[in-house]
Amino acid sequence: MEADSAASTTKRKHDPRLNNLLLQFAGLVDVGHRWSALSSRLMGNPGICLSQAECTELELLHNRWKAYIHAIAKSPDLSVAQPNDAPNAAKSANTHEGALSPVRPWVGKRYGDESRLGAKVLFLGQSMFSFTGEEPIQEAVILDVERYVLGSERRAYPTKVANIVLNRNGGYLAAECLCEAWQDIAFTNYIQHYVGDDSRLPVERSLQRRSEKAFYEVVEQLRPDLMVVLGARLAEWLPPTPGIERVCIHSPQSSFEYARWNPVVQAALAKVRA
Repeated sequence: MEADSAASTTKRKHDPRLNNLLLQFAGLVDVGHRWSALSSRLMGNPGICLSQAECTELELLHNRWKAYIHAIAKSPDLSVAQPNDAPNAAKSANTHEGALSPVRPWVGKRYGDESRLGAKVLFLGQSMFSFTGEEPIQEAVILDVERYVLGSERRAYPTKVANIVLNRNGGYLAAECLCEAWQDIAFTNYIQHYVGDDSRLPVERSLQRRSEKAFYEVVEQLRPDLMVVLGARLAEWLPPTPGIERVCIHSPQSSFEYARWNPVVQAALAKVRA
């Protein structure tokens, strides 16, 4: 009886795989609440028209929903016991010591033949600094663009990229122009992993090496005519990409001289369009 009692009160050891799964479900609940609020407004007022901002939010919510569902579907089977000697097995695909899995790149709806740039242009950043861990890391780039370009939040970095695309010398950029500029390009980061909250932090050499395979996979998928590398430090890490024009400019993370760097991008565009 004592043995049975002891067994019945023994708690199952915490499975760290639950943490990520719970975060995905929490994200779904958050999306669901906002979706419900918008749906109630529509159903309660037949014939009402949603504002442009609300339409954009619905699209953003839809994409977030798909991202969370995708992450949950790929979650490990919790019925399979996790060995005590492998505590890191539950971490995301991009936390183990092997090659990193590709983070899904942003691809604008006009990227390709319809781009107003007249070429397929991939903007390549260094790494992810704003990833919170509350979303699937494979969706981090997409969610950032949806949040800071298509959504209502604003950050300087995406606006500077848009100004480069539009060959503008900075200044105020309307939300519609920002969104449209990003529809002409593709964007991703070379380091396929969250590296901290400060862009000035050094990136471990192991992450540079482990990102190479994923980088080539993304390049193969996008097949850009021109790669705009955002930062001299990043340019030093990059492996060769034969057949792709490559130009390096100053990173938009800090102060940016449009008068100096826009002509560099424009000259490269003219070269690939010729």
